[in-house]
Amino acid sequence: MKIIVKAKVNGINLDIPVGEGKQTFKWLGLAIQTRLNESKLLRDSYGEDYNKVNEIRNNNNELINPKDFIYEHADGSILNIIVTVISSYKSDDMGNPIINEWSGEAYISNKISKKWLNEIRKWRNKSETSNKEKEEFGFITIGDIFTEKESLNAFQFDWNQI
Repeated sequence: MKIIVKAKVNGINLDIPVGEGKQTFKWLGLAIQTRLNESKLLRDSYGEDYNKVNEIRNNNNELINPKDFIYEHADGSILNIIVTVISSYKSDDMGNPIINEWSGEAYISNKISKKWLNEIRKWRNKSETSNKEKEEFGFITIGDIFTEKESLNAFQFDWNQI
């Protein structure tokens, strides 16, 4: 059976014939990305000539694994999907790109890069958790409110009072 993927991208509808659908969603993302960039369909939306597929979701808004085959998700000869595109990745406070799960799985293939991505995600999660704990418990960090000298003076003052 021949499958046609109907992709909705920022209000633009693309019909992509995929034959029997033996390609992966990573392939589909790259095919959509190529069409968008060659035709410059999203130039008005983003002001950029290059757009990257950031994620693909089904009609129930569930994220589709980029390694899944298209035919696994098709119900008959039509597959409707929602595609999110970006022109560039946002960066964290340290300047590292913030790559979501779909993009990480689709575009990062070597072990060293995957390890880096996992480590940076752990670091971000740890940093976010640490900041939440400071807010919840009222902890301060030197430099947040007081300088190191002011903190030492306050510490000495406390000891002098005892």
